[in-house]
Amino acid sequence: MKRKIFTQQQLSLACLLSIIVLLPGCEWPGSKKVDASAPSSNDAVAACKPAADDGSEVLVSMEGTPLITKKMFDEELQVLLEKDPRMQMAHMMRPEFVEQQYLNALSANYIAERYVKEKGIDQTPDYKKALEDILKMGRQVVDGQYFRKEFPVEVTTSEVKEFYEENKDEISGILLSQGGINTVGVEFGSQDEATAFFDKVKGNATKFDSLVKEGDLDEKRRNFRLVNNISVGVDKEIRDALEKMTTFPSIEMVQADDSYWVINAIEKEDKKYRPFAEIKDELEQSVKQRKQAEVIKDAIEGLKEEYNVAINTDYFAQKQEERAEIMRKAIEEHQAALQAQQEAEQSEQIQADACDVIDTQDESPMGMTHAA
Repeated sequence: MKRKIFTQQQLSLACLLSIIVLLPGCEWPGSKKVDASAPSSNDAVAACKPAADDGSEVLVSMEGTPLITKKMFDEELQVLLEKDPRMQMAHMMRPEFVEQQYLNALSANYIAERYVKEKGIDQTPDYKKALEDILKMGRQVVDGQYFRKEFPVEVTTSEVKEFYEENKDEISGILLSQGGINTVGVEFGSQDEATAFFDKVKGNATKFDSLVKEGDLDEKRRNFRLVNNISVGVDKEIRDALEKMTTFPSIEMVQADDSYWVINAIEKEDKKYRPFAEIKDELEQSVKQRKQAEVIKDAIEGLKEEYNVAINTDYFAQKQEERAEIMRKAIEEHQAALQAQQEAEQSEQIQADACDVIDTQDESPMGMTHAA
């Protein structure tokens, strides 16, 4: 038999689909639970029956009862694709594979749900607590979504442009180049050598390289390339000297530790950024989110007052004081333990020194005469 080989992408997709739970629950045909007030097995079948009344082909059935039809499956698949861009991409590349795996996942959900009901697991305290927690979190998420919809905001192009100008150095992806000053330099071991070369090249920046060759200084020459305030491997004294320059090219002599440099600041290159037009749409969403966050914050503060909400901030201040007290005591105990250890070590050393003195006296002639 030929083994079926799955790619890593297929396995990842299968794992993702296997945890999707979208379908509502219903009672299962053939349930072993008996309750006079509960519907019979036939009634439970009828609870899931509407799926088969849409006139489309049945894709999944259980004990002859239709569970998933083509129409129902297509609707659920569309919901999944709209909510998950990864699924959209995967479906475009492998539609049949994605749909088969999704149908398998839906079927597995039905099977798991029936098993849980038949075993009475859904009546256990742990199950009810887990379900309650999920429903609580889900409600909080949905409440938040609809609360935000109550406070829509709009942003203008000028607001986005202002945000771009104020934050273009900090936002990742906008700053393309830090810029800096294109610099070369020659290192000397003594001030006299540096001064002699500096006198030759000052005012002759365009002849800097030729004078380096003429003085046989190629081995001492270094191309710093673009130097800015965050350049690594460039002495701070050189960076500071370059930062003060206003005209280019310029020649300066700089002392850095035990070396003397004659540097040629050739030209200044400004920072380069992605054009505003390229990133406008992305920034607009960010500005809109920030603006809405401020609006919602103000709304929450207003509603706190309207609903007479009181938050006990003293509780946290007290906890902070208690934690500080615990830390203080721990430090004191640690210091006391260190001091006790030091005193014990000093006592042991004193005793050892005293023993050494006694041993020395016993071994000396005077000690022997005294003993006699």
